[in-house]
Amino acid sequence: MTRNFILMLTAQGLLALLSYILNLILTRYLPMEEYGQLRYVISITSILIFLTNPGLSSAVFKCVVEGYHRFVARAYRLTLKYSLWGSLILFLLSLYFFGWKKDPQTAWLTALGAVFFPAMFLDRWIMVYLAKGLFARARTLETAVKLASIVLAGCAAFFTGKVITVMICMFLAHLVLNPLFAARSLKLLEPTEEDSARDRKYVSYSTRLTLYTLLPNMAKHLDKILIASFLDFKALSLYYIATIVPLYFQSGLKSGINVPVQNWVSQGKTEALKKFSRNQWIVLGLSVLTSAALYIAMPLIISLFGNAYQDSAQFAQILCLSFIVYPYTTLFFMMLTFLGEERFTGLALNVHSLAKTLLFLLALPYYGITGIVCTQVLMDFAWFGVAIVRLRKLEARWFKEAVPACPAPAELEKQAGPGDSSRLPDTGLSSEDYTET
Repeated sequence: MTRNFILMLTAQGLLALLSYILNLILTRYLPMEEYGQLRYVISITSILIFLTNPGLSSAVFKCVVEGYHRFVARAYRLTLKYSLWGSLILFLLSLYFFGWKKDPQTAWLTALGAVFFPAMFLDRWIMVYLAKGLFARARTLETAVKLASIVLAGCAAFFTGKVITVMICMFLAHLVLNPLFAARSLKLLEPTEEDSARDRKYVSYSTRLTLYTLLPNMAKHLDKILIASFLDFKALSLYYIATIVPLYFQSGLKSGINVPVQNWVSQGKTEALKKFSRNQWIVLGLSVLTSAALYIAMPLIISLFGNAYQDSAQFAQILCLSFIVYPYTTLFFMMLTFLGEERFTGLALNVHSLAKTLLFLLALPYYGITGIVCTQVLMDFAWFGVAIVRLRKLEARWFKEAVPACPAPAELEKQAGPGDSSRLPDTGLSSEDYTET
């Protein structure tokens, strides 16, 4: 487990560093508006991921663990089938940008997204390797795909300075490597007989998971689309650069606490809750220090992107305030999910995402980017309040369940038998004392 944990952190750290370098290159060699157009189209593509039924990834893992390997090939086919809807929507959007918006460059970028969309999300093969216990190979191949995408996009920006070339190179690695690795993953599986009932069960399971995560996944990218729609692509460029460092820290945090949380949960829900309660103040203290350090360092970090992006520093500093509570809430809700409280977590997350989206729509027209970043911080602290209330309720319920009830005196007398006080609790009282009481 330690080796896998170190491997995971190393891969995440390497990808975060390379992604940061890629964005440095893109902001240096692409005009500000074109960089915003690129992020706009990628955000639209990411929102449409729900059409591919992302819950199929968990269904693939589940079916491999349960020995019904036949469903994996069907999951790949379903992903391609569903993704065609995403391609159709992106193609229609490209016509909209051509004809109505008179924006040919965004139209071409959207059309390229339509072409590459099916291959972008054909990454269910990762779950096959994980379910087979091939953790190192899964992370190595996943890192290879992302690394190839980052390197190709960086080279395209450096040598051509054309956003369309960058878009093609960014998605080319997914188009080539994802189908190849998906085909290789099928060789790890044993042939099983077809079972229509089990197929329907896994499809239903994946659909439920997709619906649970629909609003949260959309809310992750909707802010960027709203900024480009209400303001312009330059404003989106400023906003995206402001979010880069916080997003990398959030991603690294989730990867870093995944294994420790699983260790806590393996000891039972009551023990896991006790460990969280004992360590919550340490988590908050470290979070405050991290938030303060990022707040101070953010102007220097943003300055590396060039003078055109200096206004991003103030937005990034506001977002750093979320780190006061973000590690706490991430740790708590991840623990709840592992403990079987995913129904509450899913419902709360959907309500939180819906409220955040509505506040985005209210704040953006009046306060611009400042309204968006302040709304995010406000909602993160509201999420922290939900965690505190839920923690208190679970402590009251689970700790009460963990304490064995004391049998009534009459029941103790009946179990012990007449005149036998050896089986009664050692309280200094005899059986007669219990009876009188």
